[in-house]
Amino acid sequence: MGAYNLLNVKLNCANCSREYSGKLQFKVGEVWQHTYQIGDVIKIKPSDTALIGVDVMAYGLLENSGCPVCGFSNREEYDILIKNLTIVGCKPMLDYSPYLSHEGGNYFLQF
Repeated sequence: MGAYNLLNVKLNCANCSREYSGKLQFKVGEVWQHTYQIGDVIKIKPSDTALIGVDVMAYGLLENSGCPVCGFSNREEYDILIKNLTIVGCKPMLDYSPYLSHEGGNYFLQF
C-alpha cells in the first residue's frame, strides 16, 4: 500500500460480537503515517483544496482482521466517511466499485 495514514477504530467481531481495537490504513490528504481517531481533522497538502468543504469516502484497509478473542477473520475493507476534512465514521465496505475510477482507488468525492 506504500505510505498511508491510520485510523484507530473500535470494531465488533462478526463471529463472537466482542469489541476490539483496529487500525484502518487509508490514503487521503497528507499521507505520512499520521494517526487519527474519529472526530479528528485530517492534514492536507496545498494541492488538496478539492477536499475542503466536501464529503469524501475513503478506502480503509484493516491491518489485522483476526479477532483477538476468538481468532475469526473479520472483514478487511471499510468505507471511511470524511466531511469537510473531519473523520466522522467508518463502516464495513459493501461495494468497492465506486473506488475503481477515482483517485487511484483511494477515495472518491460524494455529491
